[in-house]
Amino acid sequence: MEELNFTKEELEKLDIFNKGGFEGKIYVYDDNLLIKAFMPYLKGILDFEEKRLKLIRLHEKNIDDNILIHPKKLVIVDGEFEGYVMKKLNEGKTINSIQNFKKLVYLYKKLFEKLEVVHDNNIIIRDVKPENIVVEKNEPIFIDVDSMGVDELKADHEGHLSPISKKIPNIYEKVKYNNEKEIDKLKLLACFICSINQNKGTIYKRLMESNLSDKFKREISKIFKADKNLNISQNIHDLFEEEVRKIK
Repeated sequence: MEELNFTKEELEKLDIFNKGGFEGKIYVYDDNLLIKAFMPYLKGILDFEEKRLKLIRLHEKNIDDNILIHPKKLVIVDGEFEGYVMKKLNEGKTINSIQNFKKLVYLYKKLFEKLEVVHDNNIIIRDVKPENIVVEKNEPIFIDVDSMGVDELKADHEGHLSPISKKIPNIYEKVKYNNEKEIDKLKLLACFICSINQNKGTIYKRLMESNLSDKFKREISKIFKADKNLNISQNIHDLFEEEVRKIK
């Protein structure tokens, strides 16, 4: 994997695209590429060598940028690994900024299809939340790839649950009894319900008060009520296909 070398001074002269959360800053490298540079304090918290190896492994898998943000190059600052280069999403906005019900059903249908591709490449997202899903030209894309798990390299923040994931009934039991791919799907399903109904309340309340069909509500309720053997893929794609047809 190619490397880009900077001094600290050179990097900080670049324009900031956004603050990138607590983990780092996002700089504009050129019209098409961004640089994510990690905060120095993370070196005392996270294993930077494993993070570097994960980025190399993700780069080698060569997954399309319309599925997840593909790391292009490593960034070296003053001789030390500090981040990576990725595609610039000029029109990107988080999925929760979209209010149109029909569009959200369509986007999440595509997300579940893309999640299958991610999982087929032996990648675990773990930190599945609306803030990590960006929509660019009607394509929903998973971002924050450096925190994901790849092959034998574990995802960051083990045990961490986003506020939406915590709304899933008996989530700790579900995590205990199901593999990480099923939990990724479950978290994405929770994101979907909270995207289509952003009112306050439990997952069940938001689901039942949504504009989804009765069949969809009934089948999704069964998923949320089960603690073992989730097997979400068994019918989720058919449900979304049917829902999209109904609302056209």
